[in-house]
Amino acid sequence: MANPHPRRARWRTTFRLPAVGRRSNEIMIGGRRLRVEHASVLGKRKRLIRLPDNMSTEELHVVKTMLVAVGGRWSSWRKGFVFDNDPTAAILQAMVGALPVSPHARGCQDHLALAAVAGYSSIPVTEGPLRVLMAEIDDGALVRAALDLGGEHIRVTTTAPKHRPRSAMPADPRLRVFPGTLTALLGTRPAPFDEALALVKHGVSSTDLVRQLWEHVVPGGRVIMLVLDVADAERRELYAMAARYGAHRALRSKGNSTSLRAVVVWMVRPGGRARHTASGRKGNRG
Repeated sequence: MANPHPRRARWRTTFRLPAVGRRSNEIMIGGRRLRVEHASVLGKRKRLIRLPDNMSTEELHVVKTMLVAVGGRWSSWRKGFVFDNDPTAAILQAMVGALPVSPHARGCQDHLALAAVAGYSSIPVTEGPLRVLMAEIDDGALVRAALDLGGEHIRVTTTAPKHRPRSAMPADPRLRVFPGTLTALLGTRPAPFDEALALVKHGVSSTDLVRQLWEHVVPGGRVIMLVLDVADAERRELYAMAARYGAHRALRSKGNSTSLRAVVVWMVRPGGRARHTASGRKGNRG
């Protein structure tokens, strides 16, 4: 039987920039961790992604389709795909374009962050619900779009301070609205989340918020932030954190390539996600 949600199940990818001095990137496509290696082909420096021998037919199809789409050329001698340049950024761009977008997200400036919720997780849908915290987000349309993208496998918790006006949240059993700030939520010692998506507006320290989420709320998962109107000094600090743990992307204003509108930052710890076993104890994903 054909997969009713082929993109959501197959195209989940995690992307990590290399640390200084590393000779290769690691990228995950269709649940398979692949390495982007430096290689010499006919005397020229290239990038190479080898395919593991134990891949299933479906996995091969998913991986080959993605690598060909971003310019990869098959080399039977190297037993992998050859690229002129590092393909990780192109794969990331293709991932964003391949994601289904909810009707609720159209016209919403945060649609890329929503795509991150659905696309930058390598957790297969068969491993249980994806636990997402949407911190400092008071837009009901944004929450509805995340629920639409995540399907039946997502569980969303939002923080909703009483003094801040917000649009109507959807009445959905997959959604829990915490009546307070992120700081108040931290005081309740919540169960760990797999992902935290934060919308940071002007006047909020994005670096402090990242550290809070990274250290206390998502100890085994990933943090995704969309930072609006970020200052230069704060942006440099965010870039440094992203270069160590994940990646970042600057969003420019339409029609003005020099005007920085926002920065998307996503970080993931090596080793994947903490999960609960049948006995209720935490376990580490292998």
